[in-house]
Amino acid sequence: MTSVLTRAILFTFLCLGVTAVSCAGGFFVGNPGHVVICFDQNADPSFFNGGDISAQGLHRLKSMDVLDFYLAKKWHPEKLSEARQSQICKMGPDEVYKTLLSAFSKLDANFDGTTEACLQMGKTDIGVNDELPFIDDKTSLLDLPKNCVLKQAIIRQGPHFYFSKPLLKRLSKSSCPSQTGILRVHELLFTYAVNSYGHEDGVLTRLLVAALLAENTSEARKIYTQFGPYKAPLCDGAM
Repeated sequence: MTSVLTRAILFTFLCLGVTAVSCAGGFFVGNPGHVVICFDQNADPSFFNGGDISAQGLHRLKSMDVLDFYLAKKWHPEKLSEARQSQICKMGPDEVYKTLLSAFSKLDANFDGTTEACLQMGKTDIGVNDELPFIDDKTSLLDLPKNCVLKQAIIRQGPHFYFSKPLLKRLSKSSCPSQTGILRVHELLFTYAVNSYGHEDGVLTRLLVAALLAENTSEARKIYTQFGPYKAPLCDGAM
């Protein structure tokens, strides 16, 4: 049964036309992260039970990746070698988070520790056991194979970040627990892109994080040039 909290989130998301918009009451609503879950056969609804993977799904589970990491492996196979993937997975969430933000700050002179603190002001994390409302965010263009499905891991409503407790728990106990750090980076840079560059979806954020994960500096720089004109972020905690 869907909880009252999840129904309230879903009601708010009915006003969404794009990923980042101004909804009733002036709340910023955003889409900080997805995970790609793949099985050893075509995905089936029975592989999920509410917001979690079912016992049958776990038996068929092949891989579980944050979308940015999945795309990095798909789009930068030469740069993101198995050795590089192993290096990322051994770092730990905090180290991956700091490493990726450090790489981004070399592209964007306006981004520093003060900016990071500003974007985190007033932020609250709320765990949800039910399945989170799904935001397409142009993900339909990804053309995932039939054995893979996309699930919402985190969504934002004002200063509140609702995260899927079952999915993040499985990520943290996977062979690559540092992926929770990748989600945090996507979350922060997406907020920054909306706040300081007026982005209305997370497409460029995904592309950029994927390039940074692969240490593809030239591609990351090319993507960053598409961010648009900069404006100083507002430190109001709720945007």
